[in-house]
Amino acid sequence: AVLLAAAVEGATSLRDGLLDLGRQDPQAFRQHAHTGGGHICSRLAFYSATVVPLFVDILRALADARPDEYLPDLALSLSNFAIWLAENGQRHAALAPAQEAVTIRRALADARPDEYLPDLAGSLTNLAIWLVDSGQVDAALRHAEEATDIFRALADASPDAYLPDLAGSLTNLADHRARGGQYQSALAPAQEAVDIFHAFAEAEPDAYLPSLAASMNNLASRLAENGREADVIRSWEATIADLTADSSRSFLIVAYARYLLRLSETVAGVRLIVTVLTNPQLPVPVAAEARITLREQWRQSPQVVEDACRTASYTFPDFMS
Repeated sequence: AVLLAAAVEGATSLRDGLLDLGRQDPQAFRQHAHTGGGHICSRLAFYSATVVPLFVDILRALADARPDEYLPDLALSLSNFAIWLAENGQRHAALAPAQEAVTIRRALADARPDEYLPDLAGSLTNLAIWLVDSGQVDAALRHAEEATDIFRALADASPDAYLPDLAGSLTNLADHRARGGQYQSALAPAQEAVDIFHAFAEAEPDAYLPSLAASMNNLASRLAENGREADVIRSWEATIADLTADSSRSFLIVAYARYLLRLSETVAGVRLIVTVLTNPQLPVPVAAEARITLREQWRQSPQVVEDACRTASYTFPDFMS
C-alpha cells in the first residue's frame, strides 16, 4: 500500500524513498520490493511501463554503491524486467536486460557457484529463447548449450532437484537446434527430455504430466522434421503405454489427439478424444480438457465428431444438441 501510494504521487518520490530505504535498511527494502515471496518488479509491473524500469534503476544505484549486497537483486530485477518486456510483446527489447542479467550472474557464479549457477542457467535459458525469436540462432545455441551443461552438472549432484530443469533445458535446446536447421542433432536432447519427464510423471503425475506432454510434442516435431513420421506414432503410443496409471495414460492420449488435430489429422484425433471420453473412470480435469477439445473440433468439423460419437456409442454431449 505504501508503494502504491508513492507511485500515485510520482515516480521521483517513489525512487527517492526506495533509495533511502535501501541505503538505510536493506531488509525492509526487500520486504517492500518483494511481494509474498515474489520477485522484484512483480508487484507494480502491471501498473505502468515507467514503474518497472524504475526498480531496475533503483537497484542499479544501490548495487553501484554496495555491489556485494545488491548485485544479486539487480540481476533478479533485470531478469524480471526482461520477462515483463517479453510478455508484453517486446521480445527484442528484452535482450539488453537479459544479457546484463547473464553478465552479472556469471560473475556471481564464478565467485559462488553453489549459490548462483542455477540462476545463471535460468538466465541463459531465457536469453536463448529471445535470441532465437530475434533471429540470432547461433548465439542462442551457445547460450542454450551452456545452460544445458550447467543443469546437467547440477542434476548429477542433485537429481531430484535439477533433473526437471535439465529436461526443460534439453527441450529448448532441441527446439533451437531445429530452428537453426540442425534437425538430426535435435533428436537426442528431445528424446532425453521425454525420458526424464516420463520418470517424473510416473512419480508425480499432477506436477509433471503437462511437461511430459510438451516434451512429447517437441520430440514428435523433431522426428517429423527428419522424415520419421512412423516413429512419431510409435513414440506417442509407446510413451502412453509405458505410463502405469490409467489417468496418466488418458491425459497423454488427449495431448496426442491435440497434436494430431494441429496436423489436420482430424478423424484420428477426434476418435482418440471420443475413446477417452467413453472411460467412466476418467478424472474430471482430463474429461474437461477432452470435452473442450471435442467442442472446438465439432465447431470446425461437426460431421466428423458426430460420426466418431456414433461409432463409439458415445452419447452426444450437450453442446452438440
